[in-house]
Amino acid sequence: MTHIEVQGSRDLDFSERMFRYFYRVYDKYDRKIFALALFSDESPSYKPAAYKYEFFDTTLTYTYRTYKIVEQNEEELARSKNPFSMAVLAGLYVVKSKKDIDARYQFKINLIRLLLEKEWQREKIERLFVFIDGLLKLPIEKSFEVELNKMVRKEGGSMGLTWDRSNLADMYYSKGKMEGKAEGKIELVKKWLEEEKNADIQLIAKVSGLSVEEIRKIKEEVQTKRRPH
Repeated sequence: MTHIEVQGSRDLDFSERMFRYFYRVYDKYDRKIFALALFSDESPSYKPAAYKYEFFDTTLTYTYRTYKIVEQNEEELARSKNPFSMAVLAGLYVVKSKKDIDARYQFKINLIRLLLEKEWQREKIERLFVFIDGLLKLPIEKSFEVELNKMVRKEGGSMGLTWDRSNLADMYYSKGKMEGKAEGKIELVKKWLEEEKNADIQLIAKVSGLSVEEIRKIKEEVQTKRRPH
């Protein structure tokens, strides 16, 4: 069983919370647990990796694996063939751009161009696009739509990804923008739940932006499809 906790700010009680989640899950399911803390904040020094408890002669040390986005190498992420690297790179760009809209615009353009260069299926690219678009948020600007249109027309033909035949265009037309994002998030969550039966619902909710209740409903749909008729 895997426990993944995403932390985006400094919290002095984080390690204790990791331990509490561990023993509650262990007590309920009685299974071995792999724990990972994913830190998306911008502080290089903040990376708690252990919880220590001492009381008279009773001592306990709980350690877990950590993954710090700001420590990741931008060039290695860009070269990676693992789709997860694009999500991490988007997170790294969020930290680097901070509140600089111009920098975020350029990071997002570079990331979409890089995504279109990957030899992945159209569906995978579209799902990652939706995730990146939601994470690297920009004011709705015509210039980004125009630039995106150019990139899709130039790079997407070989994989059957065109501006008119994809859900990318819809994302930059008022109502279609919101519907496109929602549909993309749902499809991404469905794929996640199909590939990982014991996926952490809380983590999926944090990453996708959907509510825990929405994730549970999607999980029920996926499980219903799995049952033999």
